[in-house]
Amino acid sequence: MFHLSAQPFPSAMEVIREAELRLAPMAYEVLNGDSTVQKFALNQTFGKGLMEVLSMPESFTYPFDSLITLSKLTAPDGSFRLFSWYIVDEDQDHLYYCLVQRKYRQKNGKDTILVIPLHNSETFERYSENRQYDNQHWYGALYYKLIALPAKGKREAFDGSGKIVKEKWTNYLLLGWNGGTIYSSYKIADVLLWDPQDSSRVVLGAPVFFFEKLPKYRVVFEYSDNAFFRLNMDKVSLRFPYKDREMLVFDHLSQPNKDNPKKMLTFGPDGSYDCLSYISRKGGFFIFLRNIRVVDSKIAERRAKDILREYDKPYKRQQRSGVLPPPPIKKPE
Repeated sequence: MFHLSAQPFPSAMEVIREAELRLAPMAYEVLNGDSTVQKFALNQTFGKGLMEVLSMPESFTYPFDSLITLSKLTAPDGSFRLFSWYIVDEDQDHLYYCLVQRKYRQKNGKDTILVIPLHNSETFERYSENRQYDNQHWYGALYYKLIALPAKGKREAFDGSGKIVKEKWTNYLLLGWNGGTIYSSYKIADVLLWDPQDSSRVVLGAPVFFFEKLPKYRVVFEYSDNAFFRLNMDKVSLRFPYKDREMLVFDHLSQPNKDNPKKMLTFGPDGSYDCLSYISRKGGFFIFLRNIRVVDSKIAERRAKDILREYDKPYKRQQRSGVLPPPPIKKPE
C-alpha cells in the first residue's frame, strides 16, 4: 500500500524569490540585448510578470536586489515604491516604463496593494514644463531620487461619499533622467501627487517651481551628451545666522560657443551652482536661488582631519599612552 506524502505549499516569500530569479535575466536582456524586436517582446513578458509579483502584499517590502537594471525607489514614509527602466532601440531612441506599487488603506481600515503602470504616451519636449501628466499620459523618465516634502496647511478633496473634506498631504519630489536625442539629454525635477478622488491615479506635476512670477509644473534641464550635469539634494551654505540647509542643487548651464548658441554639443556646466529652496507653507513651493555655495561633506571631513593632524603633532606620544585626552577639534566653518 502506497502513502502519498503531502507536499507543502510554497510560502509567499518563496514564490516571490522564484519570480525574481525568473525576472532578473529578462530585465538584463531588455536593456542589453542585441535585437530590438526581441527586447520589446521580452519586455512584455517581463512587465506582466513584474506586475503579478508586485500585486502580492508580501512583495511590498521585498528588495528585488537581483533586478540590477531597474531603478527601485521607496518613498521615505513607506507609502509607495517606483520601479522604472527603459529600452534603447536601433535608432538610439529611449522608451521608458514605470510601475508604481502603492499601499492604500481602504475605508474598512484594511490595506490593499495597487500596481499602477505609467504609460509612456507623450513626447518629451521643453513645453513639458508647463503641463500636468498622469499615469495614462506620461513623458517617460528613469527616476533616480525620491524625496518626501511635507506641506503645511490642508487642501480640499472629495471623500468616497462625495463630501468635501480637508486633508494634509505631502509633495513627493522626483528626480529623473531622459535620454533625449543623440546630441542632448534631459534631467527633470517633478512632483508626484495622488488624486484624492481616484486611488489608482497618479498626478505628475504641480505649479510649485518659481523661477519668476509664473510657476512651472516641473523643471527640465537640457544639456550636452558630452557633459556631466548634476541635479540632486545637497547641503547649501547660508549666511549667518542661518544654518546650512539641504536644497535641490544643480549645475548652472552655459553656452561656451557664442557664435552658435543653439549648438547643444557645447552646452554644459560652467562651474557654478544654482538651487531651488523648498518652502513648506502655503501647500509647499520652491524658490530659485542663484550662485549658491555647496557644503561638501567630504571636504569638511578632510578639513577636520587636517585640524586633528595639526593638534596631534606635539602630543602624539602622550595621546597614544593615554596620558593626555584627545585634542579638541573645532568645527570647520
